[in-house]
Amino acid sequence: MASSTSSSSSFPLIISLPSTAKEEITVRPQTALGSVRSFINRKYGLVPTSQILETADGTKLSDSNKTIEELGIKQGTELKLSVNLEVAKSPRSLEDVRAWSANGVFEWSRLIGVPEDQAKAFLEQNVDGRLFVALEEAIINSDLKVSMLNCRRISLYLRTSRADAAVVEASGRFTALVPRQPVTTIEFDKADVTSFVVPPGLVSRQATEILLYVRVKLDGDTGVTGDGELQLFTKEGQYTFPKYMAVALGNGSAFSSENIWLPLTSNLQLHIAYVGPAASKNIVGEVFLTGFR
Repeated sequence: MASSTSSSSSFPLIISLPSTAKEEITVRPQTALGSVRSFINRKYGLVPTSQILETADGTKLSDSNKTIEELGIKQGTELKLSVNLEVAKSPRSLEDVRAWSANGVFEWSRLIGVPEDQAKAFLEQNVDGRLFVALEEAIINSDLKVSMLNCRRISLYLRTSRADAAVVEASGRFTALVPRQPVTTIEFDKADVTSFVVPPGLVSRQATEILLYVRVKLDGDTGVTGDGELQLFTKEGQYTFPKYMAVALGNGSAFSSENIWLPLTSNLQLHIAYVGPAASKNIVGEVFLTGFR
């Protein structure tokens, strides 16, 4: 931790963790309390806004800009850490998440309910916060062997911070969502219309268009041959705004994808329809929300 004092004035500070364990860190009189909070966030996946630090007499330490010296903390002081679980589970800032060490990712995953035997994969593969926020559910499931249920759990709790980070990549009026957000899967065994609402927290209130990434993977015999078609559309009153994507069915391996812009209507609804031969195996379709303008 940065400090303007000499190393000889350093002393250990004891943090009592919620788990009853204790963490000893080295501080200097000029170390800011915010640096202590950052250390806890990095190692334990507890974002600074979720941390409640208090002294033995119950005095809460709230000003992160004040130094250890200004707060009257001396050598031998023990600080008690408690946690606002609601805030800790759904971090508002993606930058806080990116700061996590692999241990921080592990601890946070355990906090939201991922079993220890699955969460350990983040430690074993050294998945720190920067890598963690870039991983899609399919990768966490296939490569790290985390169940799809817990992959969805992770996505759910990170959704707020990802929404706040929607302006990480912007060019002109276009804003990219980083990482892209899975919104639905596509069924090819029946001709039907699937409708869903774009989560309002993912896009700006001023947005008029959304960018979708649609991918279809064929891997084996679908049981039928022929050409199908995906129809993606939004509606405003009596008006429909459609886009189309061709899908070839048969026996073999193929991968097709499209980036599709659609108007974002006042009801925030998106509709997807498949028209073509019914295929119930070896074909997977997914739709992601990747940006808006």
